[in-house]
Amino acid sequence: KENSLELVVKFVNLNYNVLVTARPSRKTRAEPLSVRANVLVTANRKRRIGMILTIDIGNTNILLGCFKGNELVFRERISSKREATDLEYAAMIKTALDMYTLTPKQIDGAIMASVVPTITNTLKRAIEKLIGIETLVVGPGIKSGLSIRIDNPAQLGSDLVAEAVGALQEYPLPQIIIDMGTATTFSVIDQHGFYVGGMITAGMAISAEALVRST
Repeated sequence: KENSLELVVKFVNLNYNVLVTARPSRKTRAEPLSVRANVLVTANRKRRIGMILTIDIGNTNILLGCFKGNELVFRERISSKREATDLEYAAMIKTALDMYTLTPKQIDGAIMASVVPTITNTLKRAIEKLIGIETLVVGPGIKSGLSIRIDNPAQLGSDLVAEAVGALQEYPLPQIIIDMGTATTFSVIDQHGFYVGGMITAGMAISAEALVRST
């Protein structure tokens, strides 16, 4: 299994090959997110790919990563706190940038995959407050290039979409993708590159705790 944060950035850099969220002027209103999400690759290849902040929000931890092209500049982990404010998350991100001598002005775009909706909007506001850009959130309506062959594609988690797109770029078909976090997820990609199904089970820590309590 490849780190899910790295698969998220492959979703940006390898599938789109563009900077999906451009830094708007602080005095200029940003163009609608739906427009940015559907920009054609051929129209953007001339743009310099800048530094992208990637965020993977899980139930227990939030992974932060900063990429320049395919180069990982840094990777850090903070706790997922549903009660934290946008200012508190902005301070955490600022601390991570400071540790690697980076400034908010060096960040040209941000992309987020989340399985915790209550934190998603808080982190979006934190990034806008700190960096002054709108974060692209992986979800329904984003043109990922992934052909999802399940009954309700809109129900597929953004983390699973990002991982599947990254895995398609890196590994031969067919595939079984396993993500071992708070929950353990399985995704199946067939020989044609179609996402044909998956499964979510309790993670190892939760399973171990339940085993101790119940036996």
